[in-house]
Amino acid sequence: MKKKQKVLWIEDGARADFQNMLGPVYVHGEYDLVVALDATTGIAHLRRTEFDVVIVDIRIPPGEDRNWRDLYKRGHSDNANARLGLDILYGLLIPHAARMRLDGIPRWVTAERFAVFTVESKTQVHLDLERLNIRIYRQKTTETTNRALLEIIEEVRKITSR
Repeated sequence: MKKKQKVLWIEDGARADFQNMLGPVYVHGEYDLVVALDATTGIAHLRRTEFDVVIVDIRIPPGEDRNWRDLYKRGHSDNANARLGLDILYGLLIPHAARMRLDGIPRWVTAERFAVFTVESKTQVHLDLERLNIRIYRQKTTETTNRALLEIIEEVRKITSR
């Protein structure tokens, strides 16, 4: 039996997207999908498990960790301005440029394993994506198909399997 690829999706709205976005991933059967609903949980998963693909939303809540909550408050206490997903990416991929230091970054963390899936427009985040060397970005819109998450996962896998 073929080993399933491990995927982490850091997305606060994942529960609402279960049938729409998660369903096709589970039906596909090749991916072991873990969902983190906030920054604290996302970082905890990243420290414990090596993932083949990590998909990050830009607008996520802080979770229980006091440091994430403090950073969230400095970002005006709302998802639209806090943009903790970018803070996670900077902390993992460019620690010297991060607003928050992340200890214990695993060695497997590399930009090509990451993708961004968010409501933010590309013009709002393109400079960050370039700086972080994130190649795969998708914007969530009313036209986003239920296969979008699966397509992003497969796009990252193509890059990392070269």
